[in-house]
Amino acid sequence: MKLRRYIYVSKLVANTGDNGLRHIMQRARENNLKRDLTGALLFDGESFAQLIEGQSDQVLAMISLIRVDSRHEAFTTVCDRMAVDGQRRYSTWQNGYVEPDAFDAFRSKLALGLDCDPLTALQEFGHLLAKADVI
Repeated sequence: MKLRRYIYVSKLVANTGDNGLRHIMQRARENNLKRDLTGALLFDGESFAQLIEGQSDQVLAMISLIRVDSRHEAFTTVCDRMAVDGQRRYSTWQNGYVEPDAFDAFRSKLALGLDCDPLTALQEFGHLLAKADVI
Protein backbone atom coordinates (compact mmCIF):
# COMPACT_ATOMS: atom_id res chain seq x y z
CA MET A 1 0.00 0.00 0.00
CA LYS A 2 1.26 3.46 -0.90
CA LEU A 3 0.88 5.48 2.29
CA ARG A 4 0.59 9.25 1.97
CA ARG A 5 0.88 11.79 4.78
CA TYR A 6 -0.63 15.21 4.35
CA ILE A 7 -0.54 18.07 6.86
CA TYR A 8 -2.39 21.33 6.36
CA VAL A 9 -3.58 24.34 8.33
CA SER A 10 -6.68 26.44 7.71
CA LYS A 11 -8.89 28.93 9.49
CA LEU A 12 -12.49 28.47 10.54
CA VAL A 13 -14.72 30.91 8.68
CA ALA A 14 -16.21 33.54 10.98
CA ASN A 15 -19.79 32.92 12.13
CA THR A 16 -19.54 29.15 11.67
CA GLY A 17 -20.62 28.68 15.29
CA ASP A 18 -20.32 25.78 17.70
CA ASN A 19 -22.70 23.57 15.72
CA GLY A 20 -20.61 24.02 12.58
CA LEU A 21 -17.44 23.18 14.48
CA ARG A 22 -18.98 20.09 16.07
CA HIS A 23 -20.17 19.02 12.62
CA ILE A 24 -16.66 19.37 11.19
CA MET A 25 -15.14 17.30 14.01
CA GLN A 26 -17.84 14.62 13.84
CA ARG A 27 -17.73 14.36 10.05
CA ALA A 28 -13.93 14.15 10.05
CA ARG A 29 -14.12 11.15 12.34
CA GLU A 30 -16.90 9.44 10.32
CA ASN A 31 -15.50 10.13 6.85
CA ASN A 32 -11.96 9.16 7.75
CA LEU A 33 -13.10 5.88 9.29
CA LYS A 34 -14.98 5.04 6.05
CA ARG A 35 -11.90 5.83 3.96
CA ASP A 36 -9.43 4.08 6.31
CA LEU A 37 -7.69 7.39 7.03
CA THR A 38 -5.93 8.01 10.30
CA GLY A 39 -4.33 11.07 11.87
CA ALA A 40 -5.57 14.00 13.90
CA LEU A 41 -7.57 17.20 13.52
CA LEU A 42 -6.55 19.91 15.97
CA PHE A 43 -8.30 23.22 16.61
CA ASP A 44 -7.26 26.27 18.64
CA GLY A 45 -10.53 28.20 18.56
CA GLU A 46 -9.72 29.81 15.23
CA SER A 47 -7.43 27.58 13.17
CA PHE A 48 -7.15 23.92 12.25
CA ALA A 49 -4.07 21.76 11.83
CA GLN A 50 -4.71 18.33 10.41
CA LEU A 51 -2.54 15.35 9.60
CA ILE A 52 -4.17 12.77 7.36
CA GLU A 53 -2.54 9.48 6.44
CA GLY A 54 -3.74 6.61 4.32
CA GLN A 55 -3.84 5.32 0.77
CA SER A 56 -2.75 8.09 -1.54
CA ASP A 57 -5.98 8.26 -3.56
CA GLN A 58 -8.11 8.42 -0.40
CA VAL A 59 -5.98 11.17 1.14
CA LEU A 60 -6.11 13.25 -2.03
CA ALA A 61 -9.88 12.77 -2.34
CA MET A 62 -10.36 13.97 1.25
CA ILE A 63 -8.09 16.98 0.73
CA SER A 64 -10.08 17.90 -2.39
CA LEU A 65 -13.27 17.98 -0.30
CA ILE A 66 -11.69 19.98 2.51
CA ARG A 67 -10.27 22.59 0.11
CA VAL A 68 -13.75 23.46 -1.17
CA ASP A 69 -15.50 23.28 2.21
CA SER A 70 -16.94 26.77 2.78
CA ARG A 71 -16.24 26.54 6.53
CA HIS A 72 -12.47 26.65 5.88
CA GLU A 73 -10.40 29.52 4.53
CA ALA A 74 -6.68 30.22 4.17
CA PHE A 75 -6.01 26.53 3.44
CA THR A 76 -2.24 26.01 3.42
CA THR A 77 -0.39 22.77 2.77
CA VAL A 78 2.35 22.18 5.32
CA CYS A 79 3.56 18.84 4.00
CA ASP A 80 2.46 16.34 1.37
CA ARG A 81 4.68 13.27 1.12
CA MET A 82 4.61 9.57 0.55
CA ALA A 83 5.64 7.73 3.72
CA VAL A 84 9.09 6.27 3.14
CA ASP A 85 8.63 3.69 5.89
CA GLY A 86 5.09 2.79 4.77
CA GLN A 87 3.96 2.75 8.40
CA ARG A 88 1.15 4.76 9.94
CA ARG A 89 2.04 7.13 12.77
CA TYR A 90 -1.55 7.05 14.05
CA SER A 91 -3.62 3.88 14.31
CA THR A 92 -6.91 5.70 14.95
CA TRP A 93 -8.47 9.09 14.32
CA GLN A 94 -8.14 11.85 16.95
CA ASN A 95 -9.69 15.28 17.40
CA GLY A 96 -8.44 17.81 19.91
CA TYR A 97 -8.22 21.37 21.15
CA VAL A 98 -4.85 23.13 21.27
CA GLU A 99 -3.97 26.37 23.06
CA PRO A 100 -3.41 29.23 20.58
CA ASP A 101 0.19 29.81 21.73
CA ALA A 102 1.12 26.20 20.94
CA PHE A 103 -0.55 26.49 17.54
CA ASP A 104 1.34 29.71 16.76
CA ALA A 105 4.64 28.03 17.69
CA PHE A 106 3.77 25.15 15.35
CA ARG A 107 3.16 27.55 12.47
CA SER A 108 6.32 29.53 12.99
CA LYS A 109 8.54 26.45 13.16
CA LEU A 110 7.34 25.08 9.84
CA ALA A 111 7.71 28.15 7.57
CA LEU A 112 4.35 27.50 5.91
CA GLY A 113 4.15 27.64 2.15
CA LEU A 114 7.64 26.24 1.62
CA ASP A 115 8.67 22.73 0.70
CA CYS A 116 8.76 20.82 3.96
CA ASP A 117 11.12 18.44 5.61
CA PRO A 118 8.67 15.57 6.27
CA LEU A 119 10.38 14.39 9.42
CA THR A 120 10.37 17.88 10.95
CA ALA A 121 6.73 18.41 10.01
CA LEU A 122 5.73 15.08 11.59
CA GLN A 123 7.73 15.80 14.73
CA GLU A 124 6.26 19.27 15.12
CA PHE A 125 2.74 17.97 14.54
CA GLY A 126 3.40 15.29 17.17
CA HIS A 127 4.50 17.98 19.65
CA LEU A 128 1.32 19.93 18.92
CA LEU A 129 -0.83 16.83 19.39
CA ALA A 130 0.90 16.09 22.70
CA LYS A 131 -0.22 19.51 23.96
CA ALA A 132 -3.84 18.97 22.85
CA ASP A 133 -6.88 18.00 24.85
CA VAL A 134 -7.81 15.05 22.66
CA ILE A 135 -11.49 14.14 22.44
